[in-house]
Amino acid sequence: MDAADQEVPRVINGVLIYNQEGQIFLAKSPKWKNQFAVPGGHVELGETLEESVKREAKEETGLEIEDIEFLGIDESIFPSDYNKRKHMIFLDFIAKAKTEKVTLNKEFSEFIWVRPAEALNLEIRPSVKRFIELYIQKQEKTKLNS
Repeated sequence: MDAADQEVPRVINGVLIYNQEGQIFLAKSPKWKNQFAVPGGHVELGETLEESVKREAKEETGLEIEDIEFLGIDESIFPSDYNKRKHMIFLDFIAKAKTEKVTLNKEFSEFIWVRPAEALNLEIRPSVKRFIELYIQKQEKTKLNS
């Protein structure tokens, strides 16, 4: 068996998209038992992380994004709420929505724009909850330093 056939952890980007009103984009994902999730996916060979984040956001939501920032790393090892047995390492990014028109692909069934604190009360993936909490902490630090 060569290395390409072996099961290895997958590096996945996720992007928390925010709009000018301070709301974040979340969408229900059938792959994640219809919990709210963020757009994201694998990095293609030869693609930079930024290119990957932009591509995944556009493919899954129709949104163009800008002001991309790395926020943190998380992982899920064989998550029970995913439709496949996977070990995923998530690279979490935040980005501003450059456009407003949302066009969902098959990855998602519906979407909402919601205030970050309100999002924590929704049925969201544990790793997405941690992602949103990190985003809220970053927002609070930014306010303190301004």
